[in-house]
Amino acid sequence: VNTASGHWFVDNPFVRDIPSMEAQLCAPEMQALGACGPGPLLDALCKLTSMGKVGKDDDEEANRWRWQTESMRAVVFFTDSAFTPAMSLPEAGNGDVQETMIRLMNERIVLIGFVPEWSGYFDLFSVDRSEMFPVAAHSEYPAIEGLGSAFGSERAAAEESARAAFKSWAASPQMNEALTKLGKLIVGELHRAETNPNVEQPLASAPSPRIAAYVKNSNEHQLERVKRLRTNR
Repeated sequence: VNTASGHWFVDNPFVRDIPSMEAQLCAPEMQALGACGPGPLLDALCKLTSMGKVGKDDDEEANRWRWQTESMRAVVFFTDSAFTPAMSLPEAGNGDVQETMIRLMNERIVLIGFVPEWSGYFDLFSVDRSEMFPVAAHSEYPAIEGLGSAFGSERAAAEESARAAFKSWAASPQMNEALTKLGKLIVGELHRAETNPNVEQPLASAPSPRIAAYVKNSNEHQLERVKRLRTNR
């Protein structure tokens, strides 16, 4: 995706009712680009963490975050691909995952993603209170290992496998279960803000036990793969 073209990011204002949000999501410009390869997720998060916020006693603005103690700041995204490891926006200065994590923590934004089980997401979702919903697991779709590889047959196979996994997940009961869990998560975060009205809740940088388990399983999987490769040589 060419971030310089300006067609990769659609900037909609905040709204307060479901019909308005549905209208935004169903707009013609919201159609998927159909591009192959890693997406500009870090660039999108850079934009969202740079949009500013209104003051504690200011009125709401459609294109700025509300004061954090009066709301929950969350970014929810769905993808079947990997993401580029560095930002390409001029104002981002080639920022990486680490800088993105710092931006999210500084702005108290909860990151929620429905993603393939790819190693890059384990790092990104190590931010506390973030929530990662794997929609394609290594155990079921081993080809997705190639999502972060250089362009070639391995990455093409990985992308095709991830798309198939995402479509299968979207048509399964697991999607409804995940969305129900997402709703409970948002309610919990709103309750956290309401019970601490005068405190801007900091986000810790330590990974949650859930993400730590994912990383452990992924690392063990990679070690097994290396052993197999060495055995076959």
